[in-house]
Amino acid sequence: MQNSPKTLMPVKGIPGRSASVNGEDYLFFSGFAYLGMPSLPAFQQLIAEGAKSHGAVFPSSRISNTPSVLYEDFESALSTLTGLPASASFSAGYMASQAAAFFASQNSELLYAPGAHPSLRIAGQQIPPLMETDWRQQIIAIVNHHERQNHTIVLESVNPLSGEVHDLSWLKEIRRPVRLLIDDSHGIGLLGDRGEGIMAYLPPPGHFQYLISYSLSKAFSCEGGALSGGQKDIDGIKKLPWFTAATGMSPLFAGAWIQARPLFARQKERLRAAVDYFHRKAAGIPALRHDPRLPVAAVGDPGVYAHCLKHHILLSAFRYPSPQDPLMARIVLNALHTTGDIDRLCACLRQYFKA
Repeated sequence: MQNSPKTLMPVKGIPGRSASVNGEDYLFFSGFAYLGMPSLPAFQQLIAEGAKSHGAVFPSSRISNTPSVLYEDFESALSTLTGLPASASFSAGYMASQAAAFFASQNSELLYAPGAHPSLRIAGQQIPPLMETDWRQQIIAIVNHHERQNHTIVLESVNPLSGEVHDLSWLKEIRRPVRLLIDDSHGIGLLGDRGEGIMAYLPPPGHFQYLISYSLSKAFSCEGGALSGGQKDIDGIKKLPWFTAATGMSPLFAGAWIQARPLFARQKERLRAAVDYFHRKAAGIPALRHDPRLPVAAVGDPGVYAHCLKHHILLSAFRYPSPQDPLMARIVLNALHTTGDIDRLCACLRQYFKA
């Protein structure tokens, strides 16, 4: 993704409800700090305490004879959140997804969803140029009729560009054992009553074997990533170089994440209220597409971006998948936004479409 000079708005400091650009304040409806953690004093305090108690880097390999107890506690807490038996943490969500995809490719055929995130792709694997509905029917047929072949279906839980939770109801048509590798980076911490992510919408395990990959930076604002899944899969992944030969996630973030769980729950409720209010307030605005489960709304008319900018409201905007593609505009809410902020945003949107 690249921004053109016309949309580049360098932010100074920590964006929250607002952001400082070239010395001027803008209402900030961009980024991905959905729970609004970075500017919360209580969270900043936990980060500082984590640095003092655990340090920025744990000076030992994850497979050395002197492992950190903190990582075990952290990964156990991730398993409790997702409801899956085991977890492994990494220094980045991208690395977690790469490790999962490589592991799955060693004992199964990878069946990629159209538009699967680059972090899930490994060399030599092809992404199907199909429509979503055609792909689903093809996958159902492949899994159900190839009994001697192991398969892993690879997909994302959320499309962060369109702001939609992917419909996974078609999984009920699958009748054979299959692994699902799902990138839940934009669902974990947001979806489900506890923030368990896409697991809240998936069928019981049964013949499904789940391997969930996620970044911890999107909702939780902690630098790192993780995998949660069955014990056998996670044990196998922990033998790969992505885990054994890499520096572990910064312990200050692992420690802060454990301590911040009550804060995450509180901010999730605040975000839920803001999203509900926005969904009601924005009803009927043209060219707006919003899944009420998510804090992201896609704006079909790119001219909205420039109009909002004139009124000191900064939306998310970029050209994707290439710099030559049309500008995409999105509205990204976070838990710090007030009803007044949302009123101002919606009034600006209605003014644009009325004009």
